[in-house]
Amino acid sequence: MSKIQNEWESLLDTANKTHGKERVEKYGEKNEKLDHMFGRILESNLSYDALRNLTATCDTLPVRSKDRSDFTNAVLAYMERTFIDSGD
Repeated sequence: MSKIQNEWESLLDTANKTHGKERVEKYGEKNEKLDHMFGRILESNLSYDALRNLTATCDTLPVRSKDRSDFTNAVLAYMERTFIDSGD
């Protein structure tokens, strides 16, 4: 997960350093394209089984989203979308 977090942080850092028209085209007006980009990072690093195993650790996370890191919240959002889309 630390490798994935580093990729996510690098992507976010690059997006935050990009300005103007290029930023909007690549990352969206309000970073809305980042979710899809992050999803691709997770897809390429985690199998569906690994994602299911990761859910077993969710009970160790703080309940409130404000008490979790942005990275953790992004992973949880991805997990939610993935499992809803698969019907799991």
